[in-house]
Amino acid sequence: MDNKFMPFEDWQFCNEYIWKSRWIFAKTMADNPHFYTLRKDSVDDEFVRFVLLIRKYGFRMKYGRSWYICLRVNDWYYWTMGCPIHNCPKTGTILINRKECKLAGEHSYDDIAEDYESAFTEDIFADEDVQTADLISRHNTSGRTLEIGCGSGMVTRNLIFNHDRYVGIDPSANMLEKFHAVPQLADLKTVNTDFESFADGDRFNFVFATYGAASYVRPEFWNRLPDILERGGSFLLMFYADDYVPVTHIYSGSEMPYFSATEFTAYCDISVKKSRAGNYVVIEGVKNENLSSEKRL
Repeated sequence: MDNKFMPFEDWQFCNEYIWKSRWIFAKTMADNPHFYTLRKDSVDDEFVRFVLLIRKYGFRMKYGRSWYICLRVNDWYYWTMGCPIHNCPKTGTILINRKECKLAGEHSYDDIAEDYESAFTEDIFADEDVQTADLISRHNTSGRTLEIGCGSGMVTRNLIFNHDRYVGIDPSANMLEKFHAVPQLADLKTVNTDFESFADGDRFNFVFATYGAASYVRPEFWNRLPDILERGGSFLLMFYADDYVPVTHIYSGSEMPYFSATEFTAYCDISVKKSRAGNYVVIEGVKNENLSSEKRL
């Protein structure tokens, strides 16, 4: 269930269209709770553009006995009924549906969330925590901060940053439940999504992903990184080293596909500093130029 990579200008349009649209609860389908917005309530060119983007960059998903093309944006799915695009009440596309993602139990990390932290109690992991905190402390965490793969908050709870300007994302609903059970993290904003589906109206001063979380992002989506960073904003991404077998995979018994730091540099056109920290390759960089993904495609 993966979106195809979409140029950032179109992705930004989708986010803006979603936020300004009027979403109505479908009362006649209480057994399948979802919302819809009507074409007649939208600027028609904008409605058509969003429909076409769903159909071009979305993925196939089954509802009941039928298959639809859905686009995931944050923790919502968006789809139409597959009708022709013309504006006819009987045969054309006149509405867009949306349904909240209910992903608890559907992600590999959901299965190990309950006992996840107990697997990292040895001294070697404590040493990694100190090293990671030191790396992050070199960056500006007082501005808008995005953490990719925040998990249960093992890293987050030990950092100093602006709580009002933090956003954490993670595809595991159960891990986020653990995150919000930590008292000092309870009020932080999180979104149950992966980076590929994440959308936000504002840019960030700092983006980071620790302990291999960056390795789970499909490489072409790093092309979006310069677009979500403010000018002068920085990032720190930790990828699994090529010679390391992720302990999480051993612990969970599930080998999830992941990518290397080398694949990151093939897509993200920013000068970076590369270093090694234990079992991880650390990529750091600063957006000093007004780069956009469209310029790099």
